[in-house]
Amino acid sequence: DAQELGSIVWAFARLDFDPGDRLMAALLEETTRKLPFFDPLGLTNTLWACASMGRNPGQQFLAAWSCEARLQLRSFNAVDLSNCVWAFAKLDYHPGEELLVGFVEEARQKLHSFNPQNLIQSLWACAALGHHPGEEILAAWSEEAKHNLGVFSPPKVAKSLWACASLDYNPGEEILMALLGRTGQRLHEFSAQELASILWACATLGFDPGEELLTALLGQVTQDLPACSTNDLANTLWACGAFSFDPGYDALTAMMSQARRAFPLFSATELAISLWAAARLCPLGHDPGRDFLHAMYREIRRKLSSFKSEALITCLWAFKGFQHKQGISLIQKRCKHEV
Repeated sequence: DAQELGSIVWAFARLDFDPGDRLMAALLEETTRKLPFFDPLGLTNTLWACASMGRNPGQQFLAAWSCEARLQLRSFNAVDLSNCVWAFAKLDYHPGEELLVGFVEEARQKLHSFNPQNLIQSLWACAALGHHPGEEILAAWSEEAKHNLGVFSPPKVAKSLWACASLDYNPGEEILMALLGRTGQRLHEFSAQELASILWACATLGFDPGEELLTALLGQVTQDLPACSTNDLANTLWACGAFSFDPGYDALTAMMSQARRAFPLFSATELAISLWAAARLCPLGHDPGRDFLHAMYREIRRKLSSFKSEALITCLWAFKGFQHKQGISLIQKRCKHEV
């Protein structure tokens, strides 16, 4: 029956078992047909399982799921609400403003039932979906961060700080220092991606964690640079530039070399903020070198049509700082074309 279908998909995800495209497609087809018979737990588990397995169930399923969830929304409990919003974010699926507002409002009314995991998960998901969760949910998260710091594992610290920065929410020095203090105590338990996210969040919030912790964070990131995504690399360089922080010759050389090799995979925004960071750090005695600038110029030229106005202005400022005539000319011509 319907609940058994949901349980099977959920079990695959819990067991980290990939059933293969053919079986999964058949299960989702049958599940879509029987969604009206699912209760909130079945709806939640099926969506959560798809997100956990990294399998987008398709527009037909998601549309049908959203319709059914809208009808049963008041029956979703705290765990259901948290897991569903998380699944939306993991699947990079925006269910529509009406349904998302409904989920957040339902969560607000049931905040007393939310545990720290539910709060952190919901906060991160809302930030990833570009949806402000409201002051009550932010206040509830802040209370957990103040009084229940022990539940904040490394991934939860990173997700929380990233979410706060993405939502332009500054929780205050006390909470930021507590979370960063926990980061320093368990530094070796954090992945390079998590540390890059924390650095970006601190810089975005305008909160300087201090030279000692910055040095430790960057040192840990540089030990595992191959694991960093292009976004991690660009954001780490940008954070150094934003803080005007000298991470040391070896660390910066390693980051810039790794970034240069990855330039072909960088987005326009990632290229712009990396170039900006290099220009900000140059006065501190870190000239990125001709090879870096030439590779950057070549990649910007190749992707110039995808640059938005803000990124173009950023690049122009940086090229002027380096007195890079080709780069200046390239961006100025593009800016004229934009006008």
